[in-house]
Amino acid sequence: MRYFYTIPTATLQANLPNATAHSTVTPGRPDWSLVVVEHWSDPISQDIWEALPQCTEHRIWNWGALVPPLMVTAFGPWGVVATDTIGDAVRKIRTMWPAARH
Repeated sequence: MRYFYTIPTATLQANLPNATAHSTVTPGRPDWSLVVVEHWSDPISQDIWEALPQCTEHRIWNWGALVPPLMVTAFGPWGVVATDTIGDAVRKIRTMWPAARH
């Protein structure tokens, strides 16, 4: 299972995940990044990284919810709008950044 996160870019750069992961700076908010983790090296690394300030996991079972406002701004250049669900947003994001495929 892949894990999807938004996190401030500076926080990501200072705290790379101890995992097999991919990241991209968001096109509308370069101060934020999207991270896709394919596999955590160990549970403690995951817990520590997820506790970082403003690190938000976007759990796949919540993808029916409306996209958070930050994601509208961050991914607006890739077509994300306020009426999208998180799942809709991820489908739009992955057309521009294939690492977002789940």
